[in-house]
This record gives sequence, C-alpha cells and structure tokens, in this order.
Amino acid sequence: MKESKSKPLIEELSNENQPQRTSRKAEQGREHKQQTELEQAMEEICDPLIPVRGHALITMCRLIKQRDPEAMSKQTTLLKIFQENLAHFDSYLYLSAVNGLVAMADLFPDEVIPCLVQEFKGRTMQTDSDKSERSQKVSADGRHSAETRMKVGECLVQTSRNLSK
Repeated sequence: MKESKSKPLIEELSNENQPQRTSRKAEQGREHKQQTELEQAMEEICDPLIPVRGHALITMCRLIKQRDPEAMSKQTTLLKIFQENLAHFDSYLYLSAVNGLVAMADLFPDEVIPCLVQEFKGRTMQTDSDKSERSQKVSADGRHSAETRMKVGECLVQTSRNLSK
C-alpha cells in the first residue's frame, strides 16, 4: 500500500491577504462592552423574551452577591425589580427573583425583611400610586396574591435560614 501525503480536511486561510473588515455588528459589540454589567442587565430586564429577562435577574443577583458598588448604590431599584418579577407566572423569572430577594436580604436585612413581611401580609411599602395599581391587580385575581404570598414566604424561609447560620 502506498503512503499518500494526506491533506487536512480543513485548510486554514491566511488572514494576511484579506483586507480587514469590521462589521457594524462588531462595532456595536465594542460599544456594548463599554456598558457595565448592571447597565446591560437593566436593559435586558425590559426585553420581551423571558430567557433574556431571567438572565438579567441572575446577573443582578450575582452582582449583589459580589457586592458590586454600582449594584449596591441602586439597591432600591433592584429591590423593586425583584419584587415585580416575583409575581410573574414563569418559574424561570420568579425563582430568579426569589434568589435576588434572598441575596438582598442577606446584605440588607433591615431594609429588605420589612418589605418582604409587608408583602407577605398582603400590603406593600410603596407609593400611593403603586398601591392603587397593585390593589387593582390583586383584587382582580385573588389566586395571584396567594401565589405571590407563597413566593414571598419562600424568600422569608430562605432568608431566615441564611441569617441563622
């Protein structure tokens, strides 16, 4: 049998002979990297796709656990975002919101636990306009409030477990 000189299945092309082209998408990617992780997550939380919003919640939770200075400075905003997503029907979102609230309660127990307790009782510590908006949602669907209370209860159980350690 003759030994044949085998060529690789895929040959590498030299980039030296080809002109450098940068696509508009690549340029946008560079600009996008200039945003902080929190800014990117804040944009993603408004996305209509549930997986993208869930990823944003996970990123926010991770930044809180890492004690990111920007996330620490926006704790009130993040608390509201997690509370809003707690009422979502999709488990990917509400479980990420539960984890975010537990992470916040571990770092800021004096601020977060009273909010969670009020939420569990069925009252929220929000502005008057938020209260009227929320009461309309709750009164329209009583089952929703029971589910939300169970999710808040889960946050409180995990928080009490973490704080007792």
